[in-house]
Amino acid sequence: MLCKCVGCAKEPGAKWASSERERLNYVNKVEELLMAMEKVKQELESMKAKLSCTQQSLAEKETHLTNLRAERRKHLEEVLEMKHLAASLR
Repeated sequence: MLCKCVGCAKEPGAKWASSERERLNYVNKVEELLMAMEKVKQELESMKAKLSCTQQSLAEKETHLTNLRAERRKHLEEVLEMKHLAASLR
């Protein structure tokens, strides 16, 4: 069955050329989107690495803080013990 539209009757190859241009436009858009997706994927991997490093650093600082608190508690207990000893000597 032949197409009866006016544009096709004048130029039989026009419809094919138009659809080919559209296909190429879509192919270009898909390629652009794939490149953008790859860039986002690389940025995500970079952010994951930074997050991992930050989490490790935070864990180390939390451990250090816990140790400092335990040392402070020990010193306070020693000071309290010395106060009790001094009070009992009076």
